[in-house]
Amino acid sequence: MGFKPRFGRVPAASVTALGKNFDCTGTITRKTADSRLLAQCLMDRPLMTNQQSNIRPRWGTLANIDSKILTPVVEKSFRNALEILQAWYPEKNELILENWDPGKTRRAALLLIEREAALRWASDRQLFPHAFSKNLHSMLDYGMKAGSEVIRMARQKIKSTSDSLLHALENIELIVTPTTPQSAFEFDAELPKNQADFTSLANFSGCPAISISCPVPEGSLPVGLQLISRPGSDNWLLETASNIEQMLIK
Repeated sequence: MGFKPRFGRVPAASVTALGKNFDCTGTITRKTADSRLLAQCLMDRPLMTNQQSNIRPRWGTLANIDSKILTPVVEKSFRNALEILQAWYPEKNELILENWDPGKTRRAALLLIEREAALRWASDRQLFPHAFSKNLHSMLDYGMKAGSEVIRMARQKIKSTSDSLLHALENIELIVTPTTPQSAFEFDAELPKNQADFTSLANFSGCPAISISCPVPEGSLPVGLQLISRPGSDNWLLETASNIEQMLIK
């Protein structure tokens, strides 16, 4: 299970930057209780509860997510998790994030990361070209060659998506999505291109997010359920995720 705190909550002084506007240091643990314990050690200040975790939250799913991009196992597990969740938290909403296209927005963010990394590592690439793989050279070249208007449009796309997400969270406390469109894949399998379509949302807006395990059919590889909450609600999210985790395993 992966926990991504609000942007900047975990100091990044010792982390090699890739895209400073999107980089977020978090934790990977077996349970939410472990995530909270480890986050408490890593964060720049103690976790504080600013919302009551025992109050049933208003929550929603995203209508922008086309079920056709989900693998059958992910779709089935996600729908099952939503049914369990709604039995405990009845106030469910269906939201549309204006101007958010999962694939296009993720590619816009990747372009900005490629551009920033290309500028940061320009000197190293000249001095130590063999330290960079052929694929990484290609990505950095693409970012460096992108025109100013293309970069401006990418930044605008990210800002528009961020504004839509933050606006949605003014009226509800929690957004629920699949963590990825596919279940876990084999170690030597090709990395799915759309793997970060949903998890990148929290990076765009600086929101905390966590992935917990969904119940899956017997013999299936793991499927994640992503929970996104308002900036500054890290502790509330961890407590709420722990409650939901218990619901899903009953």
